[in-house]
Amino acid sequence: MNHIRSSPTRKADDSRSLRSVFPRHGFWSVAALSVMAGWLFFPVAPASAQIADQVVLFGQNTAKKEGIARFDRRLNFIAFTKTEMSFAGDGHLDQDNGTTVDGQGRYWVPFDPSNATNLLRMTGAGKVLIPSVILQHNPVRTAAARNGNVYALTRTEFDGNGPLYAAAPDGTVLWSNLAGPALFVYSRDLIITPSGGLWIAGSKFFLHQPWKGLLAEVRPGTGSVIKQATFDNPVAGGFNVSWDMMAASPDGTIWGELNHYLTQVDPETLKILRQFVIRGGSNSETSQLRIDSQGNLRTTSKSTPRADMGGDVLEYSGTGQIISVAKLGGLILGFALGPAGEDLYAVIVENVLPYPRRLTRLNLVTGVKSSRPLAPYGTEWAVPNDDPTGFIWANVIDQAGDNDGDGAANRDETLAGTDPFDPTSRPNGPKVYLSFAPVTNAIQLTWRDPDGLFDPTGGLDLASISLQAGGYGEVMGYLWHFLTSVTLSPDGKQVTIELGGLPLPSDLKIPLEARVADKTGATAWDWQVTPPGDL
Repeated sequence: MNHIRSSPTRKADDSRSLRSVFPRHGFWSVAALSVMAGWLFFPVAPASAQIADQVVLFGQNTAKKEGIARFDRRLNFIAFTKTEMSFAGDGHLDQDNGTTVDGQGRYWVPFDPSNATNLLRMTGAGKVLIPSVILQHNPVRTAAARNGNVYALTRTEFDGNGPLYAAAPDGTVLWSNLAGPALFVYSRDLIITPSGGLWIAGSKFFLHQPWKGLLAEVRPGTGSVIKQATFDNPVAGGFNVSWDMMAASPDGTIWGELNHYLTQVDPETLKILRQFVIRGGSNSETSQLRIDSQGNLRTTSKSTPRADMGGDVLEYSGTGQIISVAKLGGLILGFALGPAGEDLYAVIVENVLPYPRRLTRLNLVTGVKSSRPLAPYGTEWAVPNDDPTGFIWANVIDQAGDNDGDGAANRDETLAGTDPFDPTSRPNGPKVYLSFAPVTNAIQLTWRDPDGLFDPTGGLDLASISLQAGGYGEVMGYLWHFLTSVTLSPDGKQVTIELGGLPLPSDLKIPLEARVADKTGATAWDWQVTPPGDL
C-alpha cells in the first residue's frame, strides 16, 4: 500500500455527541442538502432473487408461539411465521433438525422426531404452503436438490431409523425407501454434493465391537444404496464412533467429525484424504460444520473451559491449521455464513443474568462485529442447522446456477464474495468495508474494485459514495472534513480512508451503512454499529 495523503489529526473531545457532528439542521442549507442528496444517493434495483436475501431463526415470539423469524442481513426484523398450528400435533422446532432452502426460495422444515410427521414448506416471504408434505414417519433432516426435489431422513415412533423420503416441489411424496437408513444403527445427517450425490452419515453396529462411522451414497431417484464405507475411531481402542457434523465441500469432497477428528473423504473412492484433531466441534448447544468458498472449515469452540463457554468460531484450513478465532461474546446457539460468504450470523447467549440472546453479524473480512437483542421479538432463538441463509445452495448444490439472473454463476459469486441473491452484487463489481480505528474508534472506509477504482468504464461511481447514520441520514458530506489519511494500493484497486479527526466515544449505538456503486451499476454495502457494536 502507498500512503499518499496525510493531515494532522484534528483534536476532538471523545465525549462529544455525534449530534454535534451530524446535525439535523446544520450549516448546510436545505438547497445544499437537496443537491447533496442528488449525488450521494443512488437507486438500488430490487433483488429479483428467488432465494430471499435473509437469515432464518427458530424460536418463539413474544406470545410464546413457536415459529420462524426472518431477519435481513443488517439484523433488522422482517416478520414471524407461526408454525405450531401448521400440524395436527405438537410439532417442536429443533435447531439440530435445521431448515433447507431450495432454488425457488422455499424453506423445508422438519420438526422434532417425537411428534409431527409432516414436513412444513414455507415461502421466502414467510407464507406456510398448503399442503405440507405428508409422511408416515418423523422427519429429522432434509436436503434440497437442483431439480427441486427434497429428501428427508426420518425416525420411527420409537426413535429408530425410518425410511428416506423424496418429495416433489409441490409437496407430493415421490417415494420412500428404508434401504439406506437400515444400514445404520443411527443415521444422523443428510447432504447433497456438487455432483448431485445424496449421502447419509451416522454409525453402524458391530456385534461385540465398538460402533463405527458409516457413510453411504443412495440413488436420488429411488433411494437404493450405491456404495458405503465404515470408518474406525481414529484413537486406537477408542469408544463408539459416528459421523457427526457432516458437510459437503465446494470441491466435491465430504467432511465430517469422527470422535473429535475432522475427516475428509473422497466420495469416489471413499478413502480418507485428511484427518486432524479439532479443538472445537459440538458445544452441546451447537453441532454445525460450515465450509466457506475457499474450502476452509468452521466449528464452534467447546462449552468448556467455563471462561470460553462455547463462544468462539474456529476457522481451520483444510490441513488443520487454525486460521482465525472469532470471539462472539457468548454461548453460540447456531451460526451460518451469509449468502456472499463474507459475513457470519450467529445467535449468542450472554453470560449475565437473565442470559439474554442476541443476533450477531461478523464481517469475516474486517473482523468487525455487531449485534442486536432478540428479546423484543421473543425467546429461545437459535440459528438452525443446514441452510438458513442459502449459502450452501449457491456454494455447493447449484454452483452453475444463476439464482439472481445477473449473468454470474452462483459459485463464481461466492468465490468473489458477492451476493448470489442480489443482481446488483456481481464478481466484477465494487466492495466497501466499514471498520473502526483502535483506541479512537474513528471511522475507516475501504473501497475495492477489480476493474480499478478509476477505470473509466468499470471503476467506482464517486458520486455514489454514501454513509448513512441511523437517526441522522446521510452524513458522508460532513465527514470529509475529518479526513486524516488516504491509503491507495499500488495497483489502484483499493483505497482506505480514516476519518481520524472524529474520535467516537464508546457505546454510541449508532448503526452505520456504507454504500457504493460502480459505473456499470453494480453495488456494494457494509453495515456496522459504532463500537463496541451492540445495539
